[in-house]
Amino acid sequence: MKRIVQTLSQKWPEYILEILVITIGILGAFMLNTWNENRKLENTAEVHKQVLIQDMKADLVDLKELNDQMDANINSCIRLFRQFKTLEPIDSNTSNYIVSLILEYNFSPNKTGFNALDNSGGLTLFENELQQKIREYYSLTEKIIARENISNNFIRDKYEPLIFDKYAYLWSQSNTFSFSSEQYKDDPRPAPEIDTKSLLSDRTLETLIIARQYQSDTQKSLYKEGIASINQMLEQLEQHRF
Repeated sequence: MKRIVQTLSQKWPEYILEILVITIGILGAFMLNTWNENRKLENTAEVHKQVLIQDMKADLVDLKELNDQMDANINSCIRLFRQFKTLEPIDSNTSNYIVSLILEYNFSPNKTGFNALDNSGGLTLFENELQQKIREYYSLTEKIIARENISNNFIRDKYEPLIFDKYAYLWSQSNTFSFSSEQYKDDPRPAPEIDTKSLLSDRTLETLIIARQYQSDTQKSLYKEGIASINQMLEQLEQHRF
């Protein structure tokens, strides 16, 4: 026992040094492994970020087109309501206005990059403010889709049945609206005239037009918010370095 104590007292600096070397080696290996894992995550996040940027650019194109369509819808509603109030005469564009409001619009956001970043943990590598903006944008896309579904259900349940039932004659060669004019371009039959008296006395259609304007205004507001959000994020995303 005495000999063991003597040996330890003589060699304890060597033992401590050996323990320190082993400890430093373990910590170094752990730190290197952590650095490698972080570097891999950053490299993967950079790839996913580029996909996210392309997704948002595609969304931007779609949202701008939808915003333009809502402008056309709103113009149709304004013109029709002025005609209902007899502030403007029924004219050759009236049938186009009525038929155009039957169209449904659906935004389908591209979420490949966002889902990849979120699932891999790469989203946490962005600054908190940018993370929040990205999440808020995709939350907004859900609101857009929900609003579109409300409008489209209204079209199917209320607006479309009335138009098909009472105003089917509006589909003719005199209607220059794209999908109608193509079908009737070679029709030799006389184009039917709008029954002005019947149209102006149709309070149901009048109220549906008002509702369609409200729906279009609401969708346009959401589309504009999405456009502004993407424009704000794209510059930050393109400048971001991991």
